[in-house]
Amino acid sequence: MPTKNDENQKRMNILLANNQQSYNIDLSQLRRAAQWLLTAMQCEERCEVSITLVCDDAMHVLNRQYRGIDRPTDVLSFAFQEAREFSPSLVEMAEQPLALGDIIISTDTAQRQADERGHSLEREIWILLIHGMLHLLGYDHESDEDAEEMEALERQLLDNILQAFA
Repeated sequence: MPTKNDENQKRMNILLANNQQSYNIDLSQLRRAAQWLLTAMQCEERCEVSITLVCDDAMHVLNRQYRGIDRPTDVLSFAFQEAREFSPSLVEMAEQPLALGDIIISTDTAQRQADERGHSLEREIWILLIHGMLHLLGYDHESDEDAEEMEALERQLLDNILQAFA
């Protein structure tokens, strides 16, 4: 697994927007965590991801508009590549950074879930970041088999990221 000081992380393009005001989020650590995840998933240096932190009101609007669900959710991912179309070779062939997509996280919902699960908001945001990133990389949980694969990878990545950023 990569270290948080991996040289490749400097060349990844992580676009961060903090569009909420309720919580003080360490954006530099969130950026490093996203870079670490991309390296762990073999995206190395040529990937671009947008991460936006929003409140529940903004997430509610997005969830209704894009999923037809009339309530906020914890994380939305909008992949620019078709599911399972992503591969590290796509990154190698790209002349420009390969835009993987957008991850939108509701900090309000993340805080509620963190409280329910008895851990920090930071940890919950990492969980949601991992989940969103895996969706951008083509993972899904539509079938039981796919869900088991994705959940196992989420647990492994969370364990590793907690060690890397402890």
